[in-house]
Amino acid sequence: MYSFPRLPRGIGQASLMLALHSSGVFTDILALLFSTYIFSELGCMVLFLLNRTLSLSALCVSYRLHPLPTLLLLTITILHLSFEIITQFYVFYFCFL
Repeated sequence: MYSFPRLPRGIGQASLMLALHSSGVFTDILALLFSTYIFSELGCMVLFLLNRTLSLSALCVSYRLHPLPTLLLLTITILHLSFEIITQFYVFYFCFL
């Protein structure tokens, strides 16, 4: 009886990480397109925060594959996310209220 070869360890995690990153890029594109045409600044802020959440989820998945580089990327992403939250609320508060 023929048995299928086993996939290398981590293929499922790597494909999940790739899917999360690509959906994060998709939300970035949506936010850029809709900021000009449809959504308000608040809607774009929600899309950008969704993107950063997806990126953080991908990094958490990749941690099981490569712990040390992922910790560095995770630190940079968290710093970037906090900076982005502060600037987005600053822009929203002073420009729209």
